[in-house]
Amino acid sequence: MNHDSNRGKSVARNVLSCFAIAFVTVTLAMFFLCGGLYLAYRTVFSFENYRAQMCIRKDLVVEDPHFVYSPGYDYIMWSEFDVRVDNIDKVFDARIDVSKFREGYKMRSLTDPWWDVGDHELSGASSEVSDDETMDVGYFDNGDGTLTVYIYLVEV
Repeated sequence: MNHDSNRGKSVARNVLSCFAIAFVTVTLAMFFLCGGLYLAYRTVFSFENYRAQMCIRKDLVVEDPHFVYSPGYDYIMWSEFDVRVDNIDKVFDARIDVSKFREGYKMRSLTDPWWDVGDHELSGASSEVSDDETMDVGYFDNGDGTLTVYIYLVEV
């Protein structure tokens, strides 16, 4: 009888060990899968991958970029960043006509805290950057040799 009791405990321990190993394995697999998907998402939907589409010069050093990409039938991009330039014409390529920029430009609101366009007096304009894309640009001078630039690009 004692032998059967020990055997039952041993089987129960083996079953519990198998469940524990399976749980740890599944948990680690999910962790690595989710981590890998997160890194892939952050890489694919990064500021640098959409820089040319937002008409930002390749050689321009961008500081502290924020970027949101909303995919879909009509995708939308929001971006905010700082640049060390004294004039907005050094930020964009030829597709953006900065001579059309005017003071008092109003941009769309976004709920993210970094999209604080309502807190600043912006200069800017809306431009067609391709047959199916419109881009709103607003910026303000920080007074320290940098500009803060906001971009709202939408496929129409």
